[in-house]
Amino acid sequence: AEFLGVWLALVALLGSLSETTQPARVIAVALCLFPIVWMLLLIHDALLPRFELRFRAQPAAVQFESGLSLRGYDLIQEREAFILWLYPSAWRSHYDGLGLSLHLIDQASGDSIASRDIHAQRQEGLLLAPGYAHIYRQRIALELPPDAPTNRAYWLALSLWREENGEYIRRKVLASDLKLLSDTQVLIEELVLPSPAPGASSSALAQFERGIDLEAVRLPERAQAGAALLLEFVWRADLDLTEDYSQFLHLGRVESGEWQVYDQAPLGARLPTRLWYKGMTDSETWSAPLPAELAPGEYALFTGLYRQADGERLPVRDAEGAPILDARVPLGSVIIEAEA
Repeated sequence: AEFLGVWLALVALLGSLSETTQPARVIAVALCLFPIVWMLLLIHDALLPRFELRFRAQPAAVQFESGLSLRGYDLIQEREAFILWLYPSAWRSHYDGLGLSLHLIDQASGDSIASRDIHAQRQEGLLLAPGYAHIYRQRIALELPPDAPTNRAYWLALSLWREENGEYIRRKVLASDLKLLSDTQVLIEELVLPSPAPGASSSALAQFERGIDLEAVRLPERAQAGAALLLEFVWRADLDLTEDYSQFLHLGRVESGEWQVYDQAPLGARLPTRLWYKGMTDSETWSAPLPAELAPGEYALFTGLYRQADGERLPVRDAEGAPILDARVPLGSVIIEAEA
């Protein structure tokens, strides 16, 4: 009705000018084309989001208590920013006045290292029927700080809010096919910021299946019972990984069969193996506590990887390509001295 009223007013204006004056041809053409162009823009705003939602966006079904439903999204990762296109659906009365927040959250610490808050951008649409919920097209650009830590696991989280009496109140998520970080935060993506990696070494200490190389290990010659044994492991990924693996460390005497067993993710909580990417190289220092009652002597060290889902060890080969027995990589030995 709004569009029809404006169009009729323009037609009446053109008729009035025709009776009283001889308007320039360009003016007459402009007045005729104006409603056509306006109609095309309305069709563009109505159809483009639906077209992108169908053919480009990642489908989603997230319902907020505000009446807004997130139908899909498209994330573009650039060198210094994330560009997120959102395709929400809502009645205009529910959409106007809403705000959106995007946070990049460090998984290990829970801290937000970058964020962006914007007000929802109103877009015109074709109201084809009573209660018609328009699909909007919303862009959020999240710039990364230049000192953002690389080779860390992050969550990209979206929340919805509305200003009420000077306060910004987050809207709760009523239903979602995406994972939630809280009752108001939707997990859009789990990701890692890659770090420039050096070239691969000429010969890795051990080569595991799934493209994981243990490139080097640094361990002390001696350690003291009751203190911590410090070991540094250097890892490299030759493929993109999708599964979680844990690393085990065995310290003991083969003849006695008594072992100290330690387990953790190869790079700790900061970067699970499911987010390792081709060409990634990084290291982690273990601090393995030694029992105070550990008898003095020479102890052997072994390490390896196992799948967290079922505990199955990952097969591994040595530097010459020969399979390693029991998938336990020998690291050498360390002299344990009595507690001081």
